Amino acid sequence: MCLTMSALDKLTNTEFEGMMPGLLAIFSRQGWLVLLWGIVLLPLGFGIQAIALLRTGALPRWQGLLILFGVIFVATPDGAEVLNLSASVLLALAFVPYGIRLIRGGSDA
Repeated sequence: MCLTMSALDKLTNTEFEGMMPGLLAIFSRQGWLVLLWGIVLLPLGFGIQAIALLRTGALPRWQGLLILFGVIFVATPDGAEVLNLSASVLLALAFVPYGIRLIRGGSDA
């Protein structure tokens, strides 16, 4: 949501004031938006998966460690875009080779 805020910079004061009730509803997570708190559990689930992949040897150790560190970086708060970008790169480095093996039909994946 932090990048979304930059889109509001181009609005006039009148347009922005007209949007305030909707923006307050969104940022106070009213209605079904309360489900967004479930996103907090996503890094936890991926972390557990990474540990399980490391312990079982289902993936090479380097891939499991990249997933684990990527998940830790994903769990950083807003405002740390460099860490979030690093997390995306680490996760891509781990998951892309795994996905390619799955697509090729590798039974060792």
